[in-house]
Amino acid sequence: LQTENFAKLYAWAIEKVTPVSEEELSATKGEWVKYARGSDPTPLVVSLQGHGTGWCTAGESTARTHLQGGDFYVYYSLDKEGKPTVPRAVIRMEDNRIAEVRGIAVEQNLDSGAVAVVEDKLKEFPDGPNYQKRVSDMRHLTDINNRVIEGQKLTREDLVFLYEIDSPIEGFGFDKDPRIDEIRSQRKPEKDMPVVFGCLP
Repeated sequence: LQTENFAKLYAWAIEKVTPVSEEELSATKGEWVKYARGSDPTPLVVSLQGHGTGWCTAGESTARTHLQGGDFYVYYSLDKEGKPTVPRAVIRMEDNRIAEVRGIAVEQNLDSGAVAVVEDKLKEFPDGPNYQKRVSDMRHLTDINNRVIEGQKLTREDLVFLYEIDSPIEGFGFDKDPRIDEIRSQRKPEKDMPVVFGCLP
């Protein structure tokens, strides 16, 4: 790393950071692993490195800080050998409350396969219901996205949701789920608005 040679750095990065394949993303079976507050961060760090999650917890100092603040839960889906080694979602605690929920999609949103898994896990925490709107929004957005891909029509309810008329669409990432803008960019608002508001163009 000290050579400042781009080719070598790039090769090193590819070797160390391998993104999750489409095949692995389609798999949702796996297991949650709890890393207890105050425990050694090494097993957590080792389990995350090389998977391209984008999570800062893959660094030892950050992992140590997170584990000093509370328990840390990681959901690992099955790899090609049927072992739970592919990190898909995390729930980080601060004392006894949920501090954040992150996934491996763009901007650390949950990928569509992890939404139901996280939804079930959140039921175990006293403040889990606070995240229900996010789960519901991500489920609805995934449904809309799938139907758009299949060329199906969207309902008035879908359009009200997509254009965030009643409330913003909430996700788990740092920024809005990019699928919102992607779907909107393919639509013609002047044709959607009469459907949304029940009026003539």
